[in-house]
Amino acid sequence: MATRLVYLVRHGQYHMDPNSARFGTLTALGRRQAKRVGRLLRPLPVTRLHCSDLPRARETAAIIHEGVPALGPFVSRRLRECMPGLPLSMLRKHAGDLDDLELLRRVRNNTRFKRIMEHQIARDMKREVAELSAAFSNGSRRADRAFAYYFKPARGSDKLDVVVCHGNLIRALFCRAMGVPPEYWLSMMPTHAGITVIGVESSRRVRPIAFNETLHLPPEMRTEF
Repeated sequence: MATRLVYLVRHGQYHMDPNSARFGTLTALGRRQAKRVGRLLRPLPVTRLHCSDLPRARETAAIIHEGVPALGPFVSRRLRECMPGLPLSMLRKHAGDLDDLELLRRVRNNTRFKRIMEHQIARDMKREVAELSAAFSNGSRRADRAFAYYFKPARGSDKLDVVVCHGNLIRALFCRAMGVPPEYWLSMMPTHAGITVIGVESSRRVRPIAFNETLHLPPEMRTEF
């Protein structure tokens, strides 16, 4: 039976100073990281290459595509960065004596409780409640749509898709693959140009295979920010 493998690649390191003319584009190190990914993927039977429409992801995908003869890159807004859910680490601060499972159950099932927690977190972060709540809600929906779109069973023969996107989205997708609450996303940290692998069987069973593989990057090239 045909299997789909999805290689989620976080973009390379990028310029983060919003006052810089190069803001959002890859640094020299980020370009070298992307080349390492391309070198690793070159022998593999990559079927399609997808990427976010943000510059750092498009630039990473273009470098990878130089050495990987796959269809694409197919650029999509659905792969943009997101805030995929109320982080457990933030919730924990305001949870009192509740254990993690009870805390997550209340957040998912009790709208009033969820709003109280959002208010506490928003106050800590000095943001408006509505702004923060919308960011979490929209990010969760974006992750759901991306998961439904890219993690479908393969038709006919085996498929290997490479998806270049962003750290938060990768964490959210891996949480869904593992079947754990999305609130755990902040407990994982993907490296720039790290590779996360998820399999989809013909039965629609989703298998988490690897998170943030970095053996293709020497230690001095492994960055998170």
